[in-house]
Amino acid sequence: MIAHWGRVPNFRFYELQVAVPEDLNAGPDWDLTPIRSITSASDPMPRTPVGKTMVVRVRTVNPKGPSPWSPAVASLLLSSAAISSLISPIR
Repeated sequence: MIAHWGRVPNFRFYELQVAVPEDLNAGPDWDLTPIRSITSASDPMPRTPVGKTMVVRVRTVNPKGPSPWSPAVASLLLSSAAISSLISPIR
């Protein structure tokens, strides 16, 4: 699976969080979820077991600091085939 989002002008890098929560009703614990820094507007997601739901959010970082996080997007992995998921552009 690959996450894609709209490019943002004048950014230094993106920060991405990917979680596979045990309890979807409770949602991910973002405070315990590692933050990855990347420079591309897409990123391959880690392998996730079939039947699990992956939750992703992204933000930009520029000289003034980080933007707010995007709304979290959930994707249920239905098969082991590679699929793409879209994350709303950051404004």
